[in-house]
Amino acid sequence: MRLLDIIAIIVVAGIATLLAISADWRDSPPGAPAARAAPDSAGPTGRDWRYIVIHHSATEAGSAAAFDRYHRTRGWGGLAYHFVIDNGRGAPDGLLEVGARWEKQKAGAHTGGQGGLYNAHGIGICLVGNFMTQRPTRVQLRSMDLLVTKLMTKHDIPASRVMGHRDAKGASTLCPGRFLSEYIISTYHSPTFVTRE
Repeated sequence: MRLLDIIAIIVVAGIATLLAISADWRDSPPGAPAARAAPDSAGPTGRDWRYIVIHHSATEAGSAAAFDRYHRTRGWGGLAYHFVIDNGRGAPDGLLEVGARWEKQKAGAHTGGQGGLYNAHGIGICLVGNFMTQRPTRVQLRSMDLLVTKLMTKHDIPASRVMGHRDAKGASTLCPGRFLSEYIISTYHSPTFVTRE
């Protein structure tokens, strides 16, 4: 059963954002939040997006608003990522939060190296949690899969350019953690992976 055009209000950095959502709910757990699926349009097309870089927060809890406040203290001009997917500790499990950088089609501040290539042309997605010590929730992974496949299709990004932060050339980090890295490789780099609408 498909549920199309659900409208959800998502609060990011104190601003309410209206987000149209489309999802195939066949495999979704009962009671999962409506706002956890990928946007219908996968967003505006005003930038030359070439990569999808996936991160973990390396924290047990958090939300886009919490990370926005922290990133401002680091001088990054607000939330460094384009999207945040929550784990139920700070915001509902699997909730997809859209950052101002995505809405404004601004470069990220999430991946160093390569002369800013991954920030200028990489869509930054952060899953809340420390995936060196725990696995992402099933609901988080479902939200990420829906978002990533929509973004790949909309922006013609090949699976070879969907990566964990640590896989970006020039990166020196363990992000997005062992468990999420394994998932990215086994899912998006699998010979059987196909994007789905």
